[in-house]
Amino acid sequence: MPQGQKTSSEIQWAIIQLSRMLDQDQISAALNASNCTIQQVQVYFCAYGTVPNEDNQPEK
Repeated sequence: MPQGQKTSSEIQWAIIQLSRMLDQDQISAALNASNCTIQQVQVYFCAYGTVPNEDNQPEK
């Protein structure tokens, strides 16, 4: 994924689903996402049980 682009919720859910079967490097190669992005999505999911996207962010 190009640097500086938002990660779609579909990609974020794919990261969570693939993390059950693949390691971080394999997910990175399969989805063209950085290891940092993958780790951030996984940490957020562990803390909140959902993925970080604008749909579940509080209103400003």
